[in-house]
Amino acid sequence: MAAFDEIINFPFDESKVAGILPVITRIAQPYWDTDAVYVAMQTGRVYRVSLQGRRRWVIVYDCSADFAELPPLANGKSEERGLIGLCFSKRDGTRQLGYSAKPTMYLCLTLPASAARTMRTWLNDDGQPLNRVSRLRRANGTFYERPACVTVVRAVDAHLLGKTSPLTLHHVQYDMLGVEQPETNHNGGALVVTSNGTLLWALGDGGGAGDEHGREAAQPQPTRRRRYDELLGFAQDESTWLGKIIAMPAATYGDLDTRNGLQRRPETLHRGLRNPWSMQIGPHGELYVGDVGQDRYEAVKVAPRWQEPQNFGWRAYEARHKYSFTVAEHLATERLSLGVLELEHENNRVAAITGCVVDPPRGRVLAFDLNGTVFEATMPWLVRSRSATDRDVEDAYQVRELSALDERWQVHTAGSLRDGRIIVGAVDRQTETNAIFALVVRRAM
Repeated sequence: MAAFDEIINFPFDESKVAGILPVITRIAQPYWDTDAVYVAMQTGRVYRVSLQGRRRWVIVYDCSADFAELPPLANGKSEERGLIGLCFSKRDGTRQLGYSAKPTMYLCLTLPASAARTMRTWLNDDGQPLNRVSRLRRANGTFYERPACVTVVRAVDAHLLGKTSPLTLHHVQYDMLGVEQPETNHNGGALVVTSNGTLLWALGDGGGAGDEHGREAAQPQPTRRRRYDELLGFAQDESTWLGKIIAMPAATYGDLDTRNGLQRRPETLHRGLRNPWSMQIGPHGELYVGDVGQDRYEAVKVAPRWQEPQNFGWRAYEARHKYSFTVAEHLATERLSLGVLELEHENNRVAAITGCVVDPPRGRVLAFDLNGTVFEATMPWLVRSRSATDRDVEDAYQVRELSALDERWQVHTAGSLRDGRIIVGAVDRQTETNAIFALVVRRAM
């Protein structure tokens, strides 16, 4: 069952911004402020919420103006744009490469496509400018003239949170990298900083349905039109960062040259993801990714060591089940990591996976879905307190369903605090107010 340690209700005084609802998208806790959590709202605000004494919250960052020019979506489409990612830099304990003495907040935002034109360029080793926005190419190699949006990673000097308003000057924040998208959904947005200071950024496959963009998996006959089932999709297309996890070495605000950008180019680390909404580093350096499914399955996928590249299989496979036989045949010689925890949608019992939390003391991984149901799977390497192996992550492990939150709550994010408690951000379907739950999740009887 899931027991509440405490419930903090937030009647946020916010309204829609360009059709974006004010819902909690991320909760994070920086190393320098363990008496509070920082809550990101999809509308562009970040709140500092005190966990000590009187429950108080204050706005420390506001970028809602960045979304004012987002064009409205057609009726029936859910809004996935806005502020969708939040994490903080690590403590500089050993002065290793990749750390900075300056605390940094990282944000992931999906902005209007016009924002790409305002982002400055960085310089390569020869002093030549390089576009910091990864542009979209069609199957025939031409660029998209009108991408739907651009998803960016922004670094903010955390020393100034709550002290400078508005945070707009270049020495306070900096857009590090952007990726154009052909659709407005499947933006991913999960961010995590590893033990050596590398920033990992998870991106969705560009949107639409079934990874419907990108080049062909097989060369089509010149006399006939290309079919959808012949598409490789962006998640397997190495010419784009969509559907990938990107590594940005030395990714702290103090390591940025605010005139030229990052000192080193980011690189693709993992590929084959549909919409990676949640991500966490485990106690032995393994990487856990909660990937939202297409039609039937949700999955938690694991890289035994975060720095060793993996192919997570989409769109050849949805979780561990074939989705595109053509793409699966194209990847037949590759080793794929298809997921250790799998949730099936049968009878609408399971909704999109919105939280993936590692619980090392109990040797398990917890998954939360949009309906507020908690699922548990025991991982052998966590139980034995050792590193995962490639063989470990080839298996699918038995999933147990624990009790759900009250049905009126819709869970949008989940994570863990430094003291080991699990924290969940949810919205009340009836009153449309937000709340944070600090949970004690016990094993099923």
